[in-house]
Amino acid sequence: GMAQQQQQRARLRDQQMTMMCTLEELYVSGNDIGDEGAEQIMSSLVKGKVPLKKLDLSNSAVSRAGIGSLCEYLSREDCGLEWLSLYMNDVGVEGAVDLAEAIRKNASLEHLDIGGNNIGGEGVKQIAEAVKENAKITTLEMGYNPLSTEGATILAEQIKFDSKITTLRLGWCKLGADGGQAIADALEEGIEHLLRLGHDSFGLVEATRLRGAIASARGGGKGARKG
Repeated sequence: GMAQQQQQRARLRDQQMTMMCTLEELYVSGNDIGDEGAEQIMSSLVKGKVPLKKLDLSNSAVSRAGIGSLCEYLSREDCGLEWLSLYMNDVGVEGAVDLAEAIRKNASLEHLDIGGNNIGGEGVKQIAEAVKENAKITTLEMGYNPLSTEGATILAEQIKFDSKITTLRLGWCKLGADGGQAIADALEEGIEHLLRLGHDSFGLVEATRLRGAIASARGGGKGARKG
């Protein structure tokens, strides 16, 4: 009867709440959820105070309009998220600025992947500054963004003395020779990074110099690892 249906719905709500309260990892990549889907998911996480540690929103057709609740989630004092991937979406420069503001307030994030999001210019600058100010981020992945020489120089200046960073990935970012040199200079000035530059188009001289800088930063090793 009606009472039994109400009891069943109540049990279902309890089960859902229990699941939400214990959920630590959420992977929704490649599902084309879009801005509306991303907002709905993140809004639920914010309201439910879900203790997520790992969130994969890669390849989800998300733009700046879909990361508002995510930024709110990152900004919370009780946020425990450690690993975040927004790889291959399209948050753009303005979305990167929004993310940077949230990252400045976040005290848990260790791994941030914003590769393939059409981020350049001011977006690069704000992300770099935020990562430098952040207490815990050790891995920054920004591959497949149009950083160009200017973006590489900005990034290098901001992270030059950020000793937290252990992994920096900049594959396919159109760094160019000057961009490669800027990164090499930053490494020579004390960064202890495992740097993966993929297939960026800087010249042999700069590549050789970069390998030497990495070897120097890593205590006189034989050179950079491939990858």
